Amino acid sequence: SDGAAGPREPVRLSTSGSGRLLTVNGETITVEEILQPIRARLVENAQTQSPNDYYAGLVKAVRDQIITEVAERLVWREAKRQLTEDTDKQIDAAVERIERDRIQREFGGRESRYEAALVEEGTTREKTRLRIRRRLVVQQWVRDRLLPRVSITRRELMSYYQQNQHEFTKGGRVEMFLIDIPLRSLLSSSELNDAARLDDARRQARATLEEALSKIRDGTLGFEDAARRYSKGLNAQSGGKWGFISEPLQGYWEAPSKQVLAFSAGQMSEVCDGPDCVYIVKAGGVDPPRVTGFEAAQPRIMEKVRQQRLSAMESEYLQSLLEQADISPLDPFVQAVIEAAPESQKLPR
Repeated sequence: SDGAAGPREPVRLSTSGSGRLLTVNGETITVEEILQPIRARLVENAQTQSPNDYYAGLVKAVRDQIITEVAERLVWREAKRQLTEDTDKQIDAAVERIERDRIQREFGGRESRYEAALVEEGTTREKTRLRIRRRLVVQQWVRDRLLPRVSITRRELMSYYQQNQHEFTKGGRVEMFLIDIPLRSLLSSSELNDAARLDDARRQARATLEEALSKIRDGTLGFEDAARRYSKGLNAQSGGKWGFISEPLQGYWEAPSKQVLAFSAGQMSEVCDGPDCVYIVKAGGVDPPRVTGFEAAQPRIMEKVRQQRLSAMESEYLQSLLEQADISPLDPFVQAVIEAAPESQKLPR
């Protein structure tokens, strides 16, 4: 047999008469133990997805979680027998960290709120810690047996690098300076929907900025001084200085910001028409994109590909454990979990 062979004891899997308990080798799994790890995701999906999408996803999520829980029970006894003292301490520390992170993230650091939420979920802090501990021990036990079977070639690493260039490129950034005249600054509120008045305002704004551009080019004014004198937009009194940007801004400033991102240091535009303004934009300092080369990126790629491969192999392995069992008794339990899951908030079932 290979290094990933599972536990040798026979699998005994059955459901209670009501279907609300699943028994695996004498250990019970409750409906709530299946729902607890996936409840937050189900609540969110129930509020955002269509009923058809939600219930299709619900069935899959429940079945996947049952597979995970059953498979964990199948290897738990053997896995915990092989724990060393050092590994045991590492697992305890990991459980503490996971629990502390959840308390901080979801309950504002208040343990009393966390414990109250567990009561509402039909469980206790002790049971939750045991579930986390079991998952970590089983995961480590399985991965220790699968890791020697993970083989990754240089060609696979290069393929990942080429297909995921964005992960290895730190985006460049450009310092933006802007002189702009919003058309609304030249009009009263009653004139904003008057096409003729808007045209007049645009012509007036262009004439003003053509004058500003002329003074910048002949050296009469620096760009920042021209911004203070001619700009009517945001940051005018700061010399039109916006600081560094790495992606286009939203709304009113989208056009000039998108334009300046393609500029070299010191490059300046002509007088330009935006949807709601007239502007001159200039690039100050430019930090070009930085790309991590393949050789330098290899350790990171190796770890990422290894984890992806391990996760896939782990899922396949846990699934294969269920082939030792007759899974037909799972159906009543699956139905019991689905009935206890959050209802779709879009429409009734």
